[in-house]
Amino acid sequence: MTSASQTVPGTTQVQQPSKVRSQSFGNTVAKFATYTLLIVLSITWIFPLYWMATSALKDDPQIYTVPPVLIPNPAFWNNFYDAWNRFDFNQAAFNSVFLYSVPVTILTLISSLIVAYGFAKIPFRGREPLFWICIATMMLPWQVTMVPLFIIFKNLGWINTYWPFVVPSMFGNAYF
Repeated sequence: MTSASQTVPGTTQVQQPSKVRSQSFGNTVAKFATYTLLIVLSITWIFPLYWMATSALKDDPQIYTVPPVLIPNPAFWNNFYDAWNRFDFNQAAFNSVFLYSVPVTILTLISSLIVAYGFAKIPFRGREPLFWICIATMMLPWQVTMVPLFIIFKNLGWINTYWPFVVPSMFGNAYF
C-alpha cells in the first residue's frame, strides 16, 4: 500500500515551542485588548441610552440626586402618560412628520436630482469650480450662516413660519 506523503530518511520537522508559545501569547493578548476595548466602547455608547430610559421612569429628585440613582425606585410609569396627555403630542408629531419631514424629503430629492443631473451630464463652462463651490458651501458650519439666514428670513417675512425650516434644508443641506 502506498501513502500520499513520503518522508525523506534523516529529516524531521520539529516545531520550536518558544515561537508557538509567543505567537499564541501575542494572539491572546491582542484578543484580550481588542475585546476589552470593544466592551468599554459598548458600555460608553449604551450607557446614555440606559440613562435616558431610566430617567424617564424617575421623578425630579431622583434625576438630580448626587450620587446618581442608576435604578429608579419606585418607577414612575405615569411619566409617559403625563408626557402624552399634558402636552399636545399629536400636534407635535403631525408637525414633525407632515409639515417638515415629508416636504423636506420630497423637495430635497427633487432639487438634488436636478443639480446632480446638471453636474453629471450637462457640460458647461465653469462646471468644476461651481461644483466645488457647492461642495464647499455644504461644508460650512450652520453657525456661520445662522445670522445671515435670519436677516434674509426677516426681510422675506418668514419669521414665525415653517418656511425657514423647509427652504434651507432643501437646497444643499449637508445633513440630509
